[in-house]
Amino acid sequence: MEWLQTLLDNSTTPALTASLLGLLTALSPCPLATNIAAVGFIGRQIGDRRRVFRNGLLYTLGRIVAYTALGMALIPLLREGASLFGIQRFIGRYGAPLVGPALLLCGALVGILKLHPARVALGAAATAGAALLAHLRIDD
Repeated sequence: MEWLQTLLDNSTTPALTASLLGLLTALSPCPLATNIAAVGFIGRQIGDRRRVFRNGLLYTLGRIVAYTALGMALIPLLREGASLFGIQRFIGRYGAPLVGPALLLCGALVGILKLHPARVALGAAATAGAALLAHLRIDD
């Protein structure tokens, strides 16, 4: 991992830097364990290859949307001069007490709204993609 960090430190190309940061994130302990658990969960229906592929694709798109949303939320804050230490301190102080109720609320909403997961995931991915294109001002 040190050679990857050295390569990242010496990189001047934004696309290479983003790719290396993504690789470092994917190989760090928490996301790696999550990815392994997701592969086991998705692969349990090995008989239906299309379903396994679709679920794997939806998982990947979900991760992309989550990291993109996090980046789109943090980049403007950091450009305005917010301290990364201040953000980290806020999340460290209030993150744990807020995560539990937020997850309970999400679970309750899933039970109440009876959402179709694939339709919601594809709709969210399309919405996030459109928002990203609008944010970057990229036309079709």
